[in-house]
Amino acid sequence: MSWARPIAAPLIALCIACSSTSEHAPAGLASPPSAAGSGAIDRGSDKVAGDTAAGQAGADANGGGASGSGDADEPAAELGGDSGHEIDVVDVPSGPAAPLDLTSQVFMPTTEAFYVFDRAGVVGARRFALDTASLALTTFAADGTALSDPLLDDPLAVAARADKLMVLELGDKGELVEVSYDSKLEQATAPLRLAGAGSGAHALASSADQDLAVWSLDARLQGRLLAGRAAVGDGFDFGPRSCGDHDCVARAIWTGERFAILWTRVTSDGESLLSWGTIDEQGAALAARNVLASQTPLRLEDAVTTSDGRLALLLTLGSPAQAPLLLFVDEFGALTGSAHVYQGATAAWTLASDGTTLLLSARSAQSQGVVRLLDTMGEPQSEWLIVDDSAVASDFEPRVALFAAGQNYGAVVRQTDGASAVLSLDPASFPEP
Repeated sequence: MSWARPIAAPLIALCIACSSTSEHAPAGLASPPSAAGSGAIDRGSDKVAGDTAAGQAGADANGGGASGSGDADEPAAELGGDSGHEIDVVDVPSGPAAPLDLTSQVFMPTTEAFYVFDRAGVVGARRFALDTASLALTTFAADGTALSDPLLDDPLAVAARADKLMVLELGDKGELVEVSYDSKLEQATAPLRLAGAGSGAHALASSADQDLAVWSLDARLQGRLLAGRAAVGDGFDFGPRSCGDHDCVARAIWTGERFAILWTRVTSDGESLLSWGTIDEQGAALAARNVLASQTPLRLEDAVTTSDGRLALLLTLGSPAQAPLLLFVDEFGALTGSAHVYQGATAAWTLASDGTTLLLSARSAQSQGVVRLLDTMGEPQSEWLIVDDSAVASDFEPRVALFAAGQNYGAVVRQTDGASAVLSLDPASFPEP
């Protein structure tokens, strides 16, 4: 069965690397590239036309455009790749969501706090779950037993390294710090101060021996590379207004070769922008570019590395949420392959990869927690599958946080009684379409 079809009418008004004002430039870099052309959905071909140059990612964040008057100590962008090609926008239709016959294990019973864990992963032999709204973090055994005492009111972002958890959290005076914990949330290191109070757009990624911490402050996206509990270099800063006017969301990821940063934000003129950057081994910005601009709201939700080195990006399209949107960028930050819009769901949540497939979670159009299996090009391999105990179109607010667990997937789900449960998802057991 063929799931995907080109859209019959434009769903989104997109432009690839076509902006030039101060809010549109992700970096105030000293040596910007030449100005780019622009592109938008071609209503006749249902394609997104790419620009004909590397893009505006290095344009002066102070509004100087190609003249380049960024701070002298900021590194020049080294942009690569050619986004001068067309991107198919594929509408993926949906049939009825099918319930999965799953055994879930409650790891946190109903509490007065009613936690909604929206991030989850593996730390050593255990699992972790983070609620970024109430700032709560806990760990538990793979079977849902042996729950740790939760860390409350402080954790903002988490990354696992073997059996350690690296955590961005708030200090006593609201400052941003990094602290490491063991798999049972016993504190392993003293807080390392990174920034003052008032930071936002927090993201954290870890490699085998380094961490990348990302945050916004005064509308600037910035961060530090850390190794051995010490900063590497002087940090990086993508420039004034690089977090736009509001709703700046960042994700950091280790690609296997270097750290990459992806972020969306809304500018003062209401345009949504998606940008990409990489950090070198000295902790400086190696490259940066605007990837996508849209008059339809876009919000970055998650990103994973594929087996061939691309990054798969999951976004929510629309506000209120209309549908999940999946994009791919190559090692140079250029869009590649087709963009997919998945009907039958509204808000996108998380994305995970087992190396050969992708699995995304979302809120269904019937307000249930669902997942959908994809190949590494975004083509569906299943229908939407219901993984929680919610009823159709109820007032319940579902949530599903996915993570890769060996050759299978795991999920932390919110149940209708407010409890949190963990379950295992084996793609081989998914019903065939």
